[in-house]
Amino acid sequence: MSEFNSRNIANYCRVLSTALCEVTEQRFRLEQSPVALSKTQFTILRILNSAESLRVNEVAEYLRISGAAASKNVDFLYGKKLIGRKVHSKDRRMAQVSLLEKGRRIVNDYQELCRSIHSKALEIFSQDEQDTLADLLGRYVCQTLKVENVSLHCLTCNGELNKNCQLSGPEELCHCFYS
Repeated sequence: MSEFNSRNIANYCRVLSTALCEVTEQRFRLEQSPVALSKTQFTILRILNSAESLRVNEVAEYLRISGAAASKNVDFLYGKKLIGRKVHSKDRRMAQVSLLEKGRRIVNDYQELCRSIHSKALEIFSQDEQDTLADLLGRYVCQTLKVENVSLHCLTCNGELNKNCQLSGPEELCHCFYS
């Protein structure tokens, strides 16, 4: 690949990521969500949307924040009735947290907004072009993740852990949902 193409692709990916992830998410969190959420709080909701439940210390590990910071954000979300919590009798950090319906609605509304944006952007492409774009982007992302040996909450299936994830392992579920 030429240096020019490599640079252009990297720049397009950066712009796309910034526009769709950071700008759209921030606008949604601050303007459309019924509860004003910090980036960390919104990320916790999205993680819990993928997982049945997690311990507060697992949330902290995943987000690479302190246990105290995770507890503070969990307390906020719990107070807004977005998540449920079962507190361990001896250690608050061992509390299990799970998403409540109000929190799930917020995540679903955000995902619907993203789907709408993508659909509108794809209207200029034929179905064959959309299929080609999806194939090429999927292959590019998978190869980039392999080269970088990424082991995060899946960036391909967005943590939905579905059988169609291109990073699926022999269990037919995405195998990069760990920190």
